[in-house]
Amino acid sequence: VPGSVTAKRYQRNELWSLLSYIGAPTWFLTFAPADVKHPLCLYLAGQEGSYEEQRITLLKQDERWRLIANNAVASARFFHFIVKIFIDEVLRWKREEPGLFGETNAFYGTVEQ
Repeated sequence: VPGSVTAKRYQRNELWSLLSYIGAPTWFLTFAPADVKHPLCLYLAGQEGSYEEQRITLLKQDERWRLIANNAVASARFFHFIVKIFIDEVLRWKREEPGLFGETNAFYGTVEQ
């Protein structure tokens, strides 16, 4: 069960195995995309065709929060998209050319709930 003590123990064992195989990481990263501030997430959360780019940038903060709160799927899709872009374009995982921080030998990611 995701989030259970057993699941956390399993993740911890995976991470220790990765550390044993690859070695200690050279850097750590905490990743938290701001969905209520990003136009793409607000666009995904809007009704079909009702949120053009200019309107999105003019939304008040409470309207942005309400829009995101009423469409959790849009927020999840946005998060998935941003993380995938980060792995593909910044880390350049499984590509010949190095990423922004050099060659990526491994990475391990978890998501808080």
